[in-house]
Amino acid sequence: MKDNIDKFLKTKDFLVCVDSDGCAMDTMEAKHRNCFGPEAVNVWNLHSIKDHFLEVWNKINLYTKTRGINRFKGIVTTWEVLEAEGIQMPDISSLKKWTETTPELSNRALELEIKKTNNEQLKKALEWSESVNKAIKNLSGHDHPFEGAKEGLAASKEVADVAIVSSANSAAVLDEWTRHGLAPFVDLM
Repeated sequence: MKDNIDKFLKTKDFLVCVDSDGCAMDTMEAKHRNCFGPEAVNVWNLHSIKDHFLEVWNKINLYTKTRGINRFKGIVTTWEVLEAEGIQMPDISSLKKWTETTPELSNRALELEIKKTNNEQLKKALEWSESVNKAIKNLSGHDHPFEGAKEGLAASKEVADVAIVSSANSAAVLDEWTRHGLAPFVDLM
């Protein structure tokens, strides 16, 4: 499996693109309930509003049209909802501005911005994102493909090149797809 689109060579007339979390892998509930939300509570010290924060976080990230939103935009959106309810939240205005202006919403892009600005809010966001990635690594056993995913990928591979298209952490996606035997049916991630 290639992990660089520049090195990908088309072999079939069709391309099937598959998102990982929530499409091939039944991981979104576990990741958001056990990693994303709880780590935000810990990093930003939101213990006094933990239950409500997690309720809002899960609604935005799992149960509305914003399901699957990028993690950094998810934080900003959650903050906006809670602030609109009158809850005093830590200042993340620099993070919000970054999410609106960066060409790439990733840890790598955030690290580059921190090198330029040394901004404490961005450092906190990176701390959270990295702690989420560590927590996801410990979720092994809570992740599994949806029923029929392997068979669907195998059938697709017969007539098309297959690519994983995901904003999830690439190391986690690769680990999950390899452990569950889905990687052989993929040409590109």
